[in-house]
Amino acid sequence: MHRKFVTESELLDGFSDSQIEQLIDHTTIFMPMNYCPSPCNICALGANKIPGLSMDYPLIKHFIVNFPAAFNRNHPGEHANDQLGWYGSKGEDYSDILGLYRDHLDYYPRVWTGFPWGSPQVLEKILEMNFVSENHPHTDPNAQLVVPAISRHITNRRLVDRHLDSLEASDRFVEKIKCKQDGIPEELDRISYFLRTSKGVRELRIREVRVLPIGNAEKFLGNPGIDNKGTYYGATNKSGVAVLPTGFYHYQGRGNYLYQDILKARITPQNFFVPEVKKDKSKLIKDPETGKFNSVPFDIYAFR
Repeated sequence: MHRKFVTESELLDGFSDSQIEQLIDHTTIFMPMNYCPSPCNICALGANKIPGLSMDYPLIKHFIVNFPAAFNRNHPGEHANDQLGWYGSKGEDYSDILGLYRDHLDYYPRVWTGFPWGSPQVLEKILEMNFVSENHPHTDPNAQLVVPAISRHITNRRLVDRHLDSLEASDRFVEKIKCKQDGIPEELDRISYFLRTSKGVRELRIREVRVLPIGNAEKFLGNPGIDNKGTYYGATNKSGVAVLPTGFYHYQGRGNYLYQDILKARITPQNFFVPEVKKDKSKLIKDPETGKFNSVPFDIYAFR
């Protein structure tokens, strides 16, 4: 599949060094792709599923290497992306991005994939990585600091289960354990697969995903057996700047969490402004009386 790779000169054209520094300093969403190649189509964020633009590896490296303080402070999320679906013009994949986090930042992003094409190969690389660096205060050189999780949703179950069956049949398989999570409904329990690697036994998680009556998931509401009473979903990030391959945008968070909403407030050199970063990350909660979803502060996020 052909992709258009966005370079540093293309994305930053027209912005001064001072403006770029201000934008990255206030970044809370960092999307290397302006679409999501995951096979799922139940996205509550309204992810764009039409193949489009990707940041090339040197551009991503430029941001992480030159603005580590901003990344360490804001921990920008990828929002309507699937990390394992990204690759660079010279064959780089998400394991190379994690290598940048390892070498230049003091945290790692959560890796949760909907299992796009090529995921098994990238997951294999991640499980074999050495995750220790001088910026991560760990003494075990084989420590697993990134635990990838595969989303097992309604539209990728057969694909994921076929992969899991192959893992269980391999001589690398150690065991799988069902993990009860506090506050999480039983049907959404996590299953952890433990596999032998050159770094020792490492963990791969499988998470069940509930279909909710918001975003793209609405298409499933008429199907028998679909639970349309889901009352929660974590969809919104901290408000601030969203960095996409197509430009810089003002992400408002509450009430404007869809990918399409982000595109409504583009920041250009001509209309330059830097939105405030609000620390109160929020979640979506379904109102049991109206059936509508409201964005609420993270600290009162609860399951009903």
